[in-house]
Amino acid sequence: MNIYKLFAILAFILHASTFFAQDENKRLQILNIHVGVGASNLINAEAPHKIINLDDSYHLVYSNEPGLNYQTCFWKDIKYSFVGGLSFEYALKSDLSLLATLNYEGKGIAIDYMFEEKQLETEPMWVKKEDYTFDIANHYITMPIGLRKYLNPSSTFYIQGGCYLAYLLQSTVDISMEGAYVSSMLNESVELTNVEAQNSYYGIELNDDDFDKELTSQFDYGVFVGAGINYPISDKLYINADLSFGIGLRNIDGENNNDYSEVAMPLTTGYSSSISSANYYGLNSKAKNISGGLTVGIGFKL
Repeated sequence: MNIYKLFAILAFILHASTFFAQDENKRLQILNIHVGVGASNLINAEAPHKIINLDDSYHLVYSNEPGLNYQTCFWKDIKYSFVGGLSFEYALKSDLSLLATLNYEGKGIAIDYMFEEKQLETEPMWVKKEDYTFDIANHYITMPIGLRKYLNPSSTFYIQGGCYLAYLLQSTVDISMEGAYVSSMLNESVELTNVEAQNSYYGIELNDDDFDKELTSQFDYGVFVGAGINYPISDKLYINADLSFGIGLRNIDGENNNDYSEVAMPLTTGYSSSISSANYYGLNSKAKNISGGLTVGIGFKL
């Protein structure tokens, strides 16, 4: 769906809901200021070809044997960040309100994976360890719009849901891979700290800012659900606590589609193939945002 059409649909829903609201409830309007912490990750983040290939000016290619050996773990790879903003609540009925929010949200992924291989049964004995770090921080302005349904007569506890739009402010990435290979002809245990062994250390590091938003999609959209409490402390003031979850519906990669090419490289004893993959910083181009947030705030009755 065209992003501008989605904006137009949301604007129409907001206008229509306000127009048809009952007169006796139009007075109930609450402006809320809130801050909190968000937890985010990427759905389907592991690439089908774990190879970094950014562009002609910053080109990092790995052979498909072994390639990048990282593995994703949903709970371990969660990235935490700040969430804060304003929300406006407009009563449609005594137990139903229209909700419009403007937030800053940090999203992304934080992978820290250790890969290890070793052979200690026969000589030469060897140990290979590689540490992969993917820290991707995408900074968004988000606009969730939805409905809030109160569950009790005093309008304290509620559930809510709707859709959101997000605009990418900045994307930063820190990727590193550090490896060590240790082999020994000694009839003893081989460790990476064994100074008697033959050591080989290697690694790469990439720190980049996607200022032009070429690699990361500039817009995101999705759906959200949540629950919370509005507790009145006076006729005009409320204390609010809100828990929400959102799932993006657009691919995080704004340029690539996991396209890859395989090139045969001649060797003295035959050929070896090398895969060059165009993906999202070595992650899956079809990955999508998933996030949750816990915020607290204060509301003002207008």
